[in-house]
Amino acid sequence: MTTLHCLAVPHTVTHPEYSACAFTQKVLKFLEMFKDSKDFRTVHYGHPDSQTAAHEHVNVITREIHQQTYGDFDWRKNQFKFSSSDLSHRVYNLVAGDAILQTKQKGDFVLAFWGGTAEATFAANKDNDLVVVEPGIGNGHAFAPFRCYESYPLLAAHYGTDRVSHCKPQWSWRVVPNYFNLADFDDSLPREDYALYIGRIGVNKGLHVAMDACKRMGIKLKVAGQGGPDAFGLKEWPDHVEFVGCVGIEQRRELMGRARFGFLLSQYWEPFGGTAVEMMLSGCVPIVSDFGAMTEYIVDGVNGFRCLSMRDILRGIANVDRIDRSAMVRFARANFSLDAVRPKFLRAFEDFAETKFGAGWYGEPKPWITGLGLDFSHLTSTPMV
Repeated sequence: MTTLHCLAVPHTVTHPEYSACAFTQKVLKFLEMFKDSKDFRTVHYGHPDSQTAAHEHVNVITREIHQQTYGDFDWRKNQFKFSSSDLSHRVYNLVAGDAILQTKQKGDFVLAFWGGTAEATFAANKDNDLVVVEPGIGNGHAFAPFRCYESYPLLAAHYGTDRVSHCKPQWSWRVVPNYFNLADFDDSLPREDYALYIGRIGVNKGLHVAMDACKRMGIKLKVAGQGGPDAFGLKEWPDHVEFVGCVGIEQRRELMGRARFGFLLSQYWEPFGGTAVEMMLSGCVPIVSDFGAMTEYIVDGVNGFRCLSMRDILRGIANVDRIDRSAMVRFARANFSLDAVRPKFLRAFEDFAETKFGAGWYGEPKPWITGLGLDFSHLTSTPMV
C-alpha cells in the first residue's frame, strides 16, 4: 500500500476549529476523503493537538515551539500571523523532512498542501525516490514537479503568456478542484432577508463593494471573518452591517443556510474562491466578481451572478430568487463533494506515479477513473429581468 505523507500548515493546527484557514481545512478534508482508501495509507505530520482522520499522526512541532513563535496572537480577530522563515516553519521542515526520510518507501507520495513546507519535501526526497506533489495549489507560487491546481484559470496564470506563443506543455500539471464535506452545510433552512459576506475583512475580497451594494438596495448585510472596520478606515460598522466575528463550522452552516444570497467580489485573480462553493452547497446564491476561478464554476444567471460593475451587482441582487436553488445545490454536490473529487485525485496520483516510475506518456491504458473538468448537467436556466 502506498503511503501519502501529508504535510500540515506549520502556523496552524489541523483541526476543525481553524476553519478560517482554507489551506488547513484542505489538509483536514483530504484526510477525511482518504480515510477508507484501500490503495493509500495517510500519515499526517503536524501539531500534537491536531484532530484528523489520518491513519497515522506524527508530531513534528511542539506546543512550546508554536507558542514561542506566535505567542497569544488572536488569529480570530486578526489575519494569521506567520512567515515561511519563522521558527515554527523552520522546525517543522527540519523535523518532518527527517521523519519521512526515516520511514519512506520508494514510490510513496509527499503532499505539500502549503508552499512553506517545500524544504521538508526536498529533505525527504533527497534520494529522488518519492512523488512530490502540491495537491491543492491556491496561490501565486508553486514548486513541486507534480501539481494539482484548484482551477483552470489559476493553472493558466501559472503557465503565463509565454506559453501562448510557444509550445511548452506541462503534462504533469493538473486541475483538481477544492473539495468540501457535505455534512458542514445545510440547504434546508428557511431563508431570511439578509445578505452574507464571509471571509477576510478587507478590500481584497470586495467587502467594501458588498457594503455599498447593500446600502443602495436597503438590505441587511451580515459580515463574518477576521478583522474589523478599521480595514476600511472606519471606527465602527455602518448601520446596515451586522458583524458576527470569526465563525466556526456550526455558525457558518447557520449563516449560509439562511442567507438569501452572498458575496465574493474578489478584487484579484481568485485561485478558487471556496466561499462561493460553500454558498451554493447551502442554497445561498453567490454574487461574485468575473475574475479567476469563479468564471469556471459560476454560470451567470444560472447558479449565481458574475459581475463587472455595480449595476451588474444590483441586477444580480434583484434576480437572486429566480435562481433554481435546488439545481444549484445539486451542481455543487456533484462537483465539489469529497466523493466527487476523490476520483480526480486518484487519476492524478496514478498518472504522476506512472510518469515518475513507469512508462509515463507511453504507459499502457488503465481502466477509466474519472473525466476532467466539471459536470454542468444539473443546472437549469431561468430568464432574468
